[in-house]
Amino acid sequence: MPPVKKDGKWYSWEEINGPLPPLEMKISEARQQQFLNSLETAVSTQNLGGPMAPQQGSSAVTKGPTKPPTVGVKNKLGTFGAAFQRYLPNGMSVPAPTSGLPFPLPARIRLEGAPVNASFTVPALPVLDQMRAYFAKGMWDRGWQIEYFSFDDNLSAYHLRKESLGGSNAFNKVNLGLFMAHGTYGTTLDYTDSAGQTLQTYFPFYHKQNNTYDWLRLSECDLGSTNLFWMGLFACNSLEHGAFQSMYNSGRLPINNNLHILLGISSTAYATADYGQIWARKMKTMPIGAAWIDAAKDAYKAAGTNITGVITFRYAGWGNCFFDTLKNNQAPDTSGGISYVDEQVFP
Repeated sequence: MPPVKKDGKWYSWEEINGPLPPLEMKISEARQQQFLNSLETAVSTQNLGGPMAPQQGSSAVTKGPTKPPTVGVKNKLGTFGAAFQRYLPNGMSVPAPTSGLPFPLPARIRLEGAPVNASFTVPALPVLDQMRAYFAKGMWDRGWQIEYFSFDDNLSAYHLRKESLGGSNAFNKVNLGLFMAHGTYGTTLDYTDSAGQTLQTYFPFYHKQNNTYDWLRLSECDLGSTNLFWMGLFACNSLEHGAFQSMYNSGRLPINNNLHILLGISSTAYATADYGQIWARKMKTMPIGAAWIDAAKDAYKAAGTNITGVITFRYAGWGNCFFDTLKNNQAPDTSGGISYVDEQVFP
């Protein structure tokens, strides 16, 4: 129903007249089958990783609280943002990130154990546009408003870098963020100032207009603000364990005192068109972190034989926030340190 104006102010129909009763609509079996067939066609999958073999970590490793918080804070419906990189239609190859060492030049990071100075293969990811659209629809259906959206040439490492490194930290203005791209991890130390001699996870960005690329280091981010509570990194190895532990030990993780949970993937993975919509739907009744993992199980089960290998999802942050929902959460208790949850989602 349209909004209602009262005393010079606009209100939703429900605020003035109360909620409308639900409507039941009969759908024929033929129409139901047509809808299911269209979904099966849409749910394509694409590998988010590069050509190197993934490092398989242990599954179902859990650190953090074992019971829900006793105090919750009721929140109004919020804002979300989404951004993604689809790269070139036929894929591309880019040099590995620089290591920060002055000699030998150019000194490059070894990615996933590949030879020194090996390039990184970046396949196209057209499915991310569908994944973003389904995620946005799922959030809109729950009353959330999109506040930030960017992709391809309009999106660069600058938009995720923290302001102290010259970036715009664009996701910090929304309550829930989702970034989708390729990801990889280093098996040699990164000596750049932002990395501080740690192992890193990396995300490539390509700019078709001027045929250039750049890399984002996870430690270059500063995630969390008075707005941003939850941030998803849907990319291979975005929270790969070796790099995660190295950054944690050196205080280089991008989880600040305002971010409740950082959600990611600790192995190679696949993008499926319907993952975002499943995640949005599950967040209606489940904690955000649990929904992140459960959505992957459902999406990969539906994809079936298109998926291979062992896939592990991870979320990390302040333990008392691990039971956050979209409607109820509490301020991070930073006294207990950062915890994480790993769970194998496929097979």
